[in-house]
Amino acid sequence: MKTNRTTYYFFTLLAAALMMTTACKKTYISGGGTHTAKTSLSTFDYLQSHPYHIFDTLTTIIKHYNMVDEVNKAGTFFAVTDYSINRYLALQTHRVQLIDENNKFTMDSLYARLTPDSLRQYLFTKQIKITDFNDELIHVNTNLAKLSCGILRIKSTDPSYYTNSSAPVYFLYYVKIRGAIDVPGQLPTPANPADVTVVCQTQGIETSSGGILHVLSNTHTFVTF
Repeated sequence: MKTNRTTYYFFTLLAAALMMTTACKKTYISGGGTHTAKTSLSTFDYLQSHPYHIFDTLTTIIKHYNMVDEVNKAGTFFAVTDYSINRYLALQTHRVQLIDENNKFTMDSLYARLTPDSLRQYLFTKQIKITDFNDELIHVNTNLAKLSCGILRIKSTDPSYYTNSSAPVYFLYYVKIRGAIDVPGQLPTPANPADVTVVCQTQGIETSSGGILHVLSNTHTFVTF
C-alpha cells in the first residue's frame, strides 16, 4: 500500500510538471540560432526579474550559495528553470518515500545534499555561442565545477521551421559526457549513446554583465544527468 500511494504521488507531481512545461514554453524566445536577444540587465537580474517568475527558485539557490557575483562574471550560464528544480525535488521525494511514505524532501534537504559545484556545472568562463560550433560534433569544454562536458549544435529537420524560409535552424545542446573522450585535443564524433544531451529552449541572450544566457529545457531534471 505504501508503494502504491508513493508511486501515485510521484507521478501526480510529474504530470503537473509536464503540464507546466507545456504552458511555459510559449513564454520563451525559441532560438534556432538566428535570433540574438540583448538585455540591459545583468545575468542574475535578468533571471530575478523574469516576468513569468520561472527562475525564482533558481535565483534563491544562487543567493543561498552566495554566487550572484560568480553568475554575473561567468561567460556563459546554461540556466535551469524552476520546473527543472521541481522535477529534482519530486524525484528525491519519491526516493525518500520509498523508505518511509512520511519522509519529505524540502529545499533544506536540497541545500544539505548539493554544493556550489552542483550549480557551477552550468557555468563557463568563456562565452559560448551557437555560431561557434560545427554540426554533429561534440565540442569538449570544462565548466566551473571543473567537469568535462560538451556542447553540440544540431540542425533541426522539423518542417514547421521551414514553412516560410529555407534558412537553416539550429539548436544548442548541453552534453553530459559519460563515455570516454576520444583522443585528447580532438573533437569526439557524434554523441556516445551513454552521453546525456539536453536541448536549450532559449539560446543566446546577451546580458549587460558580459554573459551569454542559454535556458535548458523544462524537461531537464536539475543536477541529474
